[in-house]
Amino acid sequence: MPQWININDRLRQGISLINNLDTSTYSMLLTRETLTEPDLIRLQTDLNLKEDQLQLLLQSIAYIYKQSSRVVLKPATLLSDLVEILGLDAGKAELFVKKWSEKFSEEVGDFEERHKLDGLSWELNVQVGSDMESKKFVPEVRIQLELSKVNDPGKTCTPILHMGETELQQLYNTLETIQLRLDDIRK
Repeated sequence: MPQWININDRLRQGISLINNLDTSTYSMLLTRETLTEPDLIRLQTDLNLKEDQLQLLLQSIAYIYKQSSRVVLKPATLLSDLVEILGLDAGKAELFVKKWSEKFSEEVGDFEERHKLDGLSWELNVQVGSDMESKKFVPEVRIQLELSKVNDPGKTCTPILHMGETELQQLYNTLETIQLRLDDIRK
C-alpha cells in the first residue's frame, strides 16, 4: 500500500464511481475548482447519480488530489499507484497524472530550474543618524546566497538580499517555524 494515501471502502466506492465516468466529464471535474449549486444539480442529473453518490465521487477526486499533492512523487510512481493499488482505470489515471503534473509545475515550478544552497555569507551595516538624531540608527543586513542548479551543479548564481530590521525579523520567524515543524516531525 502506498504511504501517501489511506485506502478504505468509501474510497474504493468513490473510485468505482470515477471509473464509470466518461473521460470528458472526468476531465472537467479535474479542472474545475468549484461547482455551483446549479452545476451540481445538472451533474447529478446527467450522471444519473444520487446526491450522496455525487458527493462521494467529488470527495474521492479531491482526496486523491490532496493526498498526492502532500508528497513528492514521480509521475510514473503516481500512475502506477493509481492503477495497480487504487484500481483507477488506466486512462483516467493517466489523465489525473497529467493534470496533477501541470498543477504541480504551476505551484512548485519546473524541477529542472530549481537551485540548491551551497553557501551563505552575511554582513550587518548600521547607519547612524546625525548629531541631532544621535539615538536613531537603521540596520541593514546583506545576505549573499551561493546557489547551484540541482541538475547542473556547474551553473551557479549568487543573489544578494538586502533586508531591514522588519524583513530580517520576518525571515527569522519563518525559519523558526520551519525548525519547529522539523522538530515535530523528528519526535
